[in-house]
Amino acid sequence: MPNAVRMNVRASCEQGLKVGNLTITQDASVALFDKYHKRSNAFRMLQANNDRGETLWFLTNMLEPEPETIIALYRKRWDIEVFFRFIKQELNFKHFISTSPNGIKVVLYMTLILAMLILIYKKMNGIGYKTAVRRFLVEMDELYMTQIIRISGGDPDLVFR
Repeated sequence: MPNAVRMNVRASCEQGLKVGNLTITQDASVALFDKYHKRSNAFRMLQANNDRGETLWFLTNMLEPEPETIIALYRKRWDIEVFFRFIKQELNFKHFISTSPNGIKVVLYMTLILAMLILIYKKMNGIGYKTAVRRFLVEMDELYMTQIIRISGGDPDLVFR
């Protein structure tokens, strides 16, 4: 597709602009085309090199902000992606129990509270994350079972020896 992308280099970009460990090498307005040569909306493409010589591209529909702002937003977005990977993989937050906005918020907050409790437990005991999860669950199970047995009029010492 030779006409799939057309670029116009922005005059406002300062060649060699440093943003953290990145050096901006190109700031261009980009138009994308489909196979029928229908043009999309304009995009902005920043090309940068890091200290290791790797090339990174940032594509956005925000045409006005400075390159520093766009790169800062991408960095924040990456933190958000890492956070969601954590709650989906480590805390099994894969399916919504409720479909209402309030129900989703409640489950998400409960999951975050659980994550904080596990991280505190991990730090207090000087153990790894997976071990902390297993031990925390066992101790919490014993704690609420003890409460249920007491409320029912039983003796927890006869159950947990």
